[in-house]
Amino acid sequence: MENIKPNCGPTALAYLSSKPVEEVENKFREVFNKSASWKGRSNTNELCKIAKHLGLNLIGGRVDAGGSLKKFVEWYSKPNTDYLIRVGNHFVAYADGKIKDNHSTDRLGDLARKRVSHIYEVKEG
Repeated sequence: MENIKPNCGPTALAYLSSKPVEEVENKFREVFNKSASWKGRSNTNELCKIAKHLGLNLIGGRVDAGGSLKKFVEWYSKPNTDYLIRVGNHFVAYADGKIKDNHSTDRLGDLARKRVSHIYEVKEG
């Protein structure tokens, strides 16, 4: 895919908060003093802080023996529950039963074997 920005974190939060990606990116710029040329690269601490600004509470964190993304989705995810998940250096949203990121809104097939390093259950407020 061409012209994909490294904005997987802001994109995942946009899916989870139902806000436009641009609004989420602007919140990052405001809170963390990111420059206008910032392309969206973020870390887990930044995502957790911005989530609160968007009315989301992320519960969880690093998982020691993280299995594959497919295993998490099939075995451990709870019905009607959304998640922010980190696989390698990539963030995805798991919402409405689908893996969503800055490449696609149904990406489990491409990322199924990736190892999960962080899982955050999304709670409102």
